[in-house]
Amino acid sequence: MPVRFMTEGPINEVQFYFNGTIAVAVGDLMYMEVDDVRPLSSQADQLTEYDNMARAAPLFVGVSRDARTINETAVVLNHPVATDVEVEIPCASDTYEVGDMVGPIEYVSGANAGIALENQKVQKTTDESLSIGYATRRYGSATTTVRCRLISRVCGHSPVGRNDPSIIEISYGLHLHASKVIYNILLAREALRVLSMDYTPDIAQGGALTATIVKATGTATPASATTPMHIAGAIDLNGAAHTRQSIALTATPADLVLAAGDRIGVVLSGAMTVGSGNVSIRCKRL
Repeated sequence: MPVRFMTEGPINEVQFYFNGTIAVAVGDLMYMEVDDVRPLSSQADQLTEYDNMARAAPLFVGVSRDARTINETAVVLNHPVATDVEVEIPCASDTYEVGDMVGPIEYVSGANAGIALENQKVQKTTDESLSIGYATRRYGSATTTVRCRLISRVCGHSPVGRNDPSIIEISYGLHLHASKVIYNILLAREALRVLSMDYTPDIAQGGALTATIVKATGTATPASATTPMHIAGAIDLNGAAHTRQSIALTATPADLVLAAGDRIGVVLSGAMTVGSGNVSIRCKRL
């Protein structure tokens, strides 16, 4: 099924430079490569699906409103792209609630399998940094087509509302300690959903050491094996200083939702006796 534009939804259209050497179809998801727009599948492979998504999402321009063939080689200065639009688009089979975020997805079959993003398909994501829009209709049963609003990030928009007062930022410094391995960094006073998380080392530990950000309830001790919010041990406390680590969130949505009284904790694989760094978490009030 091709992408279907919903005429009752918003359509903001912007004219972009297009180099004229790449085929593009109406409905293709477009990203910005230096100074021209291109369909997602033309992005150079970043070796993993996460890295392909992480590069493309911040460069997402919108949905193509015109078609070009590879034989139309003339440079185009006014290729039309819908930068804020509601569409029905193929998706990876999943259920959706209104507001669930969507992002790009890799081909799973054919010549581009595992090496390129699809031009006209999305998947649900819980990671804000990978989002290019959000579902505008609820699907209680798994669907392979989703109605969603796709919003350009290049044009300064945000699929999750960057100026939304319901969005809050949490920053917590991890400092060296002779024996401490568990940190409580947030007590939720209201219902929250985690959108993204990052870790930036100030000083590397000097040896192998990892951390896990977890959800804890009641008086339970935070534990990396109990409701981790990402793959356990994914935070490298011995990583390069001042180099951001964007942490891929768990695919279990319930583990990212906090009720009032729940906590976010950080569990280290051992004491950080040398290093230090900063945990940054973005949440949305529910």
